[in-house]
Amino acid sequence: MNRKYLSYIFFVVVPMGVSYFMYKHFILKQLTPEFNNNSSTTLSNIPQEKPVDSFSTTTRYYELSYEVPKDNRIVAQSIKDRAEKWLVDTNITKVTSDQQAEQDLGIFEGLKYAYDSKYKVVDANEYTSYVETVYEFTGGAHGATNNIAYIFSKKDGKQINSLRDIYNDSIYSALSVYSRKELPSQLAKKTIIVSEFQDMFDDGTEARQENWQTFYLKQNSLVIIFGQYQVGPYVIGIHELEVPLTVLEKYKK
Repeated sequence: MNRKYLSYIFFVVVPMGVSYFMYKHFILKQLTPEFNNNSSTTLSNIPQEKPVDSFSTTTRYYELSYEVPKDNRIVAQSIKDRAEKWLVDTNITKVTSDQQAEQDLGIFEGLKYAYDSKYKVVDANEYTSYVETVYEFTGGAHGATNNIAYIFSKKDGKQINSLRDIYNDSIYSALSVYSRKELPSQLAKKTIIVSEFQDMFDDGTEARQENWQTFYLKQNSLVIIFGQYQVGPYVIGIHELEVPLTVLEKYKK
């Protein structure tokens, strides 16, 4: 082995290897948020980091992307877990051929399964809300979209898991009455006549906790998110109803 070749190895190859090792094991570790399944359900003791991190991958048979907040590991872990669960539940990662894709999952040429998750942060006086929007396509005529909301108290960092953490037991009846009064005119703007889907509308606005489980808080209002098919046909999509906080003040704990 001549001296020129040895010099190349010593001065070029070895430093590159060392640099890569340092990047992978030390620098990258500092830049990448760690997801801990044992995260507390409060914001206290959670290190504050940069605003957002994202992940995406595309294969012949599916596309998956999501973004997570770096300032809230509870939300970040939940978003990440949901995306990974989708991969497992759909079995899409086990597809190895076009024939298998068509026979097992109904994926024809030109189609792909899809999973896309994005979120927004809504800041209010007493609460911070993270509202995740998830779009999924697993074949059929169209995909499905749903929302997941995570709300945290600014006072003590505790996560708000239901409206009963803020309001008394009468809150669901109050929201049922309010929505049945306000929603028909709002849905009419989407050319939806409630009377044509009365049973669906009544069921989706009944005073049951599950109908009011997805919500977030704005500065002056409580926003109820009605999922697809909750108060009417698919064409409605996801519908948000803003309820002034002044209307709900008497139900507050």
